[in-house]
Amino acid sequence: MKNLSLFALLFSIGAACNAEMKTFINDKKPAVLAQTQARPPVKKVVKEKKKMSSEFKIGDLAPDFTLNDQNGKAQTLSSYKGKFVLVYFYPKDDTPGCTIEACSIRDNVAQFSKYDVKVFGISADDVASHKKFITKYKLPFDLLADTNKTVAKLYGADGLFIKRISFLIDKEGKFAKLYPSVNPSQHAGEILADLASLTPHI
Repeated sequence: MKNLSLFALLFSIGAACNAEMKTFINDKKPAVLAQTQARPPVKKVVKEKKKMSSEFKIGDLAPDFTLNDQNGKAQTLSSYKGKFVLVYFYPKDDTPGCTIEACSIRDNVAQFSKYDVKVFGISADDVASHKKFITKYKLPFDLLADTNKTVAKLYGADGLFIKRISFLIDKEGKFAKLYPSVNPSQHAGEILADLASLTPHI
């Protein structure tokens, strides 16, 4: 009998606690719901996509720049208005792909002259490196030293090494052709074909 009385007592205490807990939870629900509703919605932060320099379009004005060439002479893009200008970016002097590309342009220099094209090669190498590269391979055009990659960033060519991309700029200083992917051995021929289509009267 004592065991039954004890069990009944414990059961009644448990039931009472359970009832109080339900009452407590029900009392709190409106407050929790109110807090949830009052909390401002989380806004998705979407950063505005900035236009990258690599997204230039044909007809856009080419950004002006000034860099030193292999002789330490300052060369400014805008001073060559009235001529076609080939600006080709490349990773590094005297490396296999860059040598092939430079020598291919060298071997076609007479054709580039026919279309009155000023050629600028640009890499992050310094003036002395450019001078050595030009002397070794007898390159008949200027190489510009973009040691801080300032112009490379401006044209979307920056990276661990400068990217191999090119821009053909027309006589008004606007982009005539964009070359986001370059095959070093075929690039000179590709540019000459584009020049022929742009200047059919020559």
